[in-house]
Amino acid sequence: MNNKRIDEIRTHKEFPHPNPEKVIEEYGDMASSILSPCIGICSFCPESGICCGCTRTKEEATNWKYLKDQELLDKVKEIEKRQNELFGN
Repeated sequence: MNNKRIDEIRTHKEFPHPNPEKVIEEYGDMASSILSPCIGICSFCPESGICCGCTRTKEEATNWKYLKDQELLDKVKEIEKRQNELFGN
């Protein structure tokens, strides 16, 4: 992958992304990286098992890159809902 494409992906990274369907359509297998809620703070709460940074479970974080189209869209919505519940956004 060339640097221009990597920069383009970084530019589009945002969670929740305003148009995840378009990201999947345009980027295919790379969509999971763009749509990831990861902010680089990987610390899981022992009680809840949820990451303090992205609010995913260990299982969700581990399997994220393997999610396909509709699964990815469903998971994005689920995590967005979880973040709203936790942070009141």
